[in-house]
Order: sequence, then structure tokens, then C-alpha cells
Amino acid sequence: EDGDCKEGCSLDNDGQKVIVKDLSDTQKEIIAEKINAKTGLNLSVEDIEGKLALRAYLSNGRWALVKYMPDSASEKAIDVLGAKCDERNCSVELKEVSVEGKAKLVYEIKRDRDSRVLLLFKKKMPITAQVDAETGKVASIKRPWWSFLAKQN
Repeated sequence: EDGDCKEGCSLDNDGQKVIVKDLSDTQKEIIAEKINAKTGLNLSVEDIEGKLALRAYLSNGRWALVKYMPDSASEKAIDVLGAKCDERNCSVELKEVSVEGKAKLVYEIKRDRDSRVLLLFKKKMPITAQVDAETGKVASIKRPWWSFLAKQN
């Protein structure tokens, strides 16, 4: 299927089946292995050099190639988040962010980790990792300001 993913579509990513389906008029879901990523971006499946590829339309008019699927992005974030997303509850979203004034396509992977603040108080620590969907590199990691006072379980 070439063109827009209006009613959902699937493609083969190096032997792995990737499904893109509509959740609503504005939300889509990319499913690879057991990992689902939600997105509000305009997605398209294109034939690039004889192979179907997923692309996302960015606000600057550029079509960004989604080279890394949600499962490989969450694998990259395992060290940061401390658990596999298919075993723990992680939220994965494909979104556009601005890095040094340039539009980038990233997976934002969020997870709450159990922690103890000052070794006394139990508190969920939200951790967010951004993985570049084009290069597969971890672009950023965000923890709450108080994370230096906490021990992660």
C-alpha cells in the first residue's frame, strides 16, 4: 500500500511486521512486536528503493523517515528506564520536538519508577527518555528535580 495511512496499513520492516492503525481522526498507533506507540503526526507509507517505509510529516515541511520502530526505540531506553516496556507499563509516543531550532522526530518513552525519597518516603519517580526515530540514539533523559534525593527500587 503506497500513500497515506488513512484506514490503517502494515509494512514489513526487515522481516518484522509493523501495523499502523487509526485510533481516531487525529490519533494513530504504530504496533511493532508487543510495543505500541501513539502519534498525532501525519504518517505515510512510501516505496523507497523497492521497500515500503514509514514516514512522518513534520511542521517544517520535511518528511522524516521512521527508521526505528517503537520496539527498538524502547530497547534503546531500557538502560535509562530500568525495565523492558513489554513487561512494565511504559507509554510510547512518536512526536515532533524542536532541537536547537530544528524539527526532529522522536519517540518519547515515559515510565514511573518506584523510589524512596530520603530513604523514607515512597514515591513514584517519572522518567522520560527521548529516542531519535531516525538515528535510534537516546536524545534526552528527564527526571524530576528531586531525583538526586531518591533511591530507585
